[in-house]
Amino acid sequence: MTVLERAPLASPGAVRRSGPPLGLWWLSPVGAMLIVAPASLLGAWLIGDARYRSEWRTPKELTGSFTVLMLLGLVAFVLGAAWWQLRSPVVWRGRWPALSTRDRAVLQGAGTWTFRATLFGYVALAAIGAARGVSPATLLHSLATQTTSDTLKDSFAPIAGVSSFTQVGIAHVVVAGLLFRRRRDPAWGIPDRLVRRRLIVILILGMLRAFLLSERLALLELVVPLLTIAVLRLSVASGRRVRAGFRLAPAVLLPMLLAVFGAFEYSRSWQFYRSHGGTSFWDFAIVRFAGYYATSYNNAAIVQAHASFPGRLPYSVTEFIWTAPGISQLNLYDLLSGGDAQGAFAAAIGHYGNPEFNNPGGLGAPFLDLGAVGGLLFFLGLGALSGWCWSRLRAGRPIGMLLYPVFLTGLFEMPRYLYLSQGRVLPALVVLVLIALRLERGRPARAAQRVGSRLRVGRPEPRAAGRPTGDPRRTVQL
Repeated sequence: MTVLERAPLASPGAVRRSGPPLGLWWLSPVGAMLIVAPASLLGAWLIGDARYRSEWRTPKELTGSFTVLMLLGLVAFVLGAAWWQLRSPVVWRGRWPALSTRDRAVLQGAGTWTFRATLFGYVALAAIGAARGVSPATLLHSLATQTTSDTLKDSFAPIAGVSSFTQVGIAHVVVAGLLFRRRRDPAWGIPDRLVRRRLIVILILGMLRAFLLSERLALLELVVPLLTIAVLRLSVASGRRVRAGFRLAPAVLLPMLLAVFGAFEYSRSWQFYRSHGGTSFWDFAIVRFAGYYATSYNNAAIVQAHASFPGRLPYSVTEFIWTAPGISQLNLYDLLSGGDAQGAFAAAIGHYGNPEFNNPGGLGAPFLDLGAVGGLLFFLGLGALSGWCWSRLRAGRPIGMLLYPVFLTGLFEMPRYLYLSQGRVLPALVVLVLIALRLERGRPARAAQRVGSRLRVGRPEPRAAGRPTGDPRRTVQL
């Protein structure tokens, strides 16, 4: 039997109707991990030592046993995520997100403060660069020549606790994505121009940072959550053919990803290799794209073999702790562990690998920190947490709506590094959790919602005066 359950973010006078379920397979934790990780791991293992040396100038250290261990970590993640996906039958149906007047007020206030915090971070970053001798002429020359020197990047090296405010921009794009309204939306009318203008400003700042400082992640961590929210909207609002097309979207997204990667590499590396090699640009971009994944797994194997030191504490899985303001200045990790994890990694890659390809390998890092059993438990727990966030999103809960778009960035980047444990994403996650708690405050408990919805089954609710008409519905299979 099917019971209609009132959607938590719908207005009290919402009219419920049936519709497609929220979400697409490749946006789920299981789908996101299986798109990239298995193929890239298998490819890294199959490529021979001679190809590693000729294409990426590093010997192959990736062994069959370490490959199997990382594959088991992937399996543990899938099991943890699938457990939540399979046990959560509550699915949002209809227009998403159906924000009430109160919800929009909370999000608009959060959008204002996150925008101001992000601007403060970029102003602080610009001041840091200016204090270290960077002039506007230097920046214009870098843009005109599409080159970024190591000196320029060092000049903008962040100061913990100050320039980290730029990372609040991740939270802002999530809030803006949920607030964004279509031009002729019958429920809300004219779009909020302020939301659009602020969003454009944040994206431009992220793009400038990505190109000027060769920090591609600064743009990706804004674009991926924003596109995730846009695709989720279309998964319930578009026609049947459009939804079917979105299920096959990864076939189109991979060439787009390669094109974006090539655009960044044109300014980062191609300027050098064009004068030293005889290959075409796209051949160079494809080989380099494959190299980022193959060498990341190989680097994890290099660290396992050559970079261990006595008394080592977990670093990669808890990096947000060791790089936090105050703790990083005290070098607390070095004091407690008796060694420098980042220094040991850099020394191992510099001696046994290629420092140009310095991704640490997200699937291998937990095993380096925690051992075989600890690494498997880590991936099992991360999969369960990701699956929980996905299930909360599909149920229309604020915590999932706000957190999962950021989690998805980390899942897509998992083969290369542990994004979700880095200090750069922590400010955004903390802000989003606080916003979610504010949205949840004053809402009835889920049990009370379910009882109330059962009493109203089969009876249309009157439209409340002054309230927009929403159309979400969730189904609970009993």
